[in-house]
Amino acid sequence: PLGDIIVGGTGSDTIYYAINDVQMDQLFDFVAGEDTIALDDAGFGLIGTPVVEGQNFISTTSAVGAVYAAEKSTLIYYSDLGQLYADTDGAGGAAANLLAVLATKPVLHASDIITY
Repeated sequence: PLGDIIVGGTGSDTIYYAINDVQMDQLFDFVAGEDTIALDDAGFGLIGTPVVEGQNFISTTSAVGAVYAAEKSTLIYYSDLGQLYADTDGAGGAAANLLAVLATKPVLHASDIITY
């Protein structure tokens, strides 16, 4: 289901997510390195854990797919589609939820995502 349509405007913006729900938001002007996605650490299974490239954040393309075996909360970003997924169990027991579509398809890094 479609969630919110978010347009931050000029300057740096922080988009907050409290829980990993099934509402997919559309972020229309997200700029990597300038804007930030903030995730509630309890709501995303990241308590006391920063978002780290290659550990709980994977950036890939839809053609390659995301390969991860860790049984922990993992964020997956498909750069060619601009799709950011959150897999809170990381074990395949529950499907990853499409959290947001970043319309600009930026080169997203773990440093663009923080926990609070």
